[in-house]
Amino acid sequence: MTENTWFTVIAPEHMLVWIAKQCPERKLRLYAIACCRRLTHRCSNLLADALAEAETLADQPTSGKGNAFRVSRAALRWGARDELGLVDALAERDPFRSAQLASDNVIAAVTARNSSSWEERWFQAQCLHDLVGNPFRSTSFTAAWRTETVQLVAKQMYETHEFSGMPVLADALQEAGCDSADILDHCRDMSQAHVRGCWVVDLVLGKN
Repeated sequence: MTENTWFTVIAPEHMLVWIAKQCPERKLRLYAIACCRRLTHRCSNLLADALAEAETLADQPTSGKGNAFRVSRAALRWGARDELGLVDALAERDPFRSAQLASDNVIAAVTARNSSSWEERWFQAQCLHDLVGNPFRSTSFTAAWRTETVQLVAKQMYETHEFSGMPVLADALQEAGCDSADILDHCRDMSQAHVRGCWVVDLVLGKN
């Protein structure tokens, strides 16, 4: 994997395998969650409950989170096959395996219905860009940039899953003195998908 390949090739399965060892457990779980969220409009409230629980567990600094997953698979026995696969992926103890299963199940479900998985694969590649950033280049963050306004904007997006305010975050960061082109460009890139765990938002909120 090269820097150019990371940002240009739409191959989330290969990108995930390559980045897994460098990626914190939380990021892998948030990737699985972001993939599954794409199908919530087709599934029951049980998937929404599973996603909420998975997000709570992802943000807890403990190991073996999968063991604490409480949404009952048995409760979904009459549910759609897609939904069973997604809940199983979210409940998987190993974070890398969870990410793989979620990605594969969503792509399979979309392909079965639309016969084309390109849009879903593009989204998943974009998710990895958003969660990890540029793995070939480190980006420093100055504490002085973490102003009250910057933190408020970032926290609101993180909690609501609504990231249309990324350009606003860029403006607030720049006003605070941020001069990092990587950070500001990521926030202002209108073609970039953003999800919970976005590397810039995480820098602001002190998450990893």
